[in-house]
Amino acid sequence: MIRPSSLPMLAQCPAFESSGGEFAELGTDRHEALRAHYHGDDSLLEMLDEESQQGIRWAADYIRAHSTDGHPLEWETTRKWTRPDFSEAQGTPDVVNGLTIFDFKWRPRDYTAQMADYALSLIQSPDDVVTVHLLF
Repeated sequence: MIRPSSLPMLAQCPAFESSGGEFAELGTDRHEALRAHYHGDDSLLEMLDEESQQGIRWAADYIRAHSTDGHPLEWETTRKWTRPDFSEAQGTPDVVNGLTIFDFKWRPRDYTAQMADYALSLIQSPDDVVTVHLLF
């Protein structure tokens, strides 16, 4: 199964295989710090460098300003869906709020395919419109 998070790199190199590593670990640390900070706990935030702290504070403020109370915030919830080619997909958007996705990124890439795949996980009817916010 191709993971949505692999789609940006697969678009650049069809032979790409995810290997984790230092960048992946730092990304996980930032995501965990974002969630904790959003909920008022800065203990993980304080373990990161100043640039990461500023980016996380900004992202939390952005999510607060652009989310709605009409839907819960779903943090790092794994979703499953069927793609248009009938293949099964599974992925974990950073934050889902109704038909809105917030995804925290650190490295510039073309994330269109990944976000479109995540959007498929939210669509329940032909009239649904998903809004995606990439937070750099």
